[in-house]
Amino acid sequence: NSGFTIPEELEAALEHVRTHYSEVIRIGDLGKLVGLSVSAFERKFKKHFRMSPTEYIRRVRMHEACRRLIHRSEPISTIAQECGFSDQSHFTREFARVMRTTPAVYRRDHGFA
Repeated sequence: NSGFTIPEELEAALEHVRTHYSEVIRIGDLGKLVGLSVSAFERKFKKHFRMSPTEYIRRVRMHEACRRLIHRSEPISTIAQECGFSDQSHFTREFARVMRTTPAVYRRDHGFA
């Protein structure tokens, strides 16, 4: 344990993102979930996690996409959709920006051919 504790009031928002990453997630809805305005929620989130709620959502989606690319044989377009990306080209652009490679190359290099 690193000693890093998640503020209890943000836990519900994190859990919501982890369970609903495939859906559209509005920052305002996350704020409401924890009883904060959008600006207060974003400030508190950024203070504790050193990233915006939007970046956290992106990371959760990207992590799940990487996991699926390695462990599942379904088409990349299906993975993109199921991980909350609007379409495959958006997913591929975002994936390349974050992972510095394409989903197809990542899959080939880490598991499925």
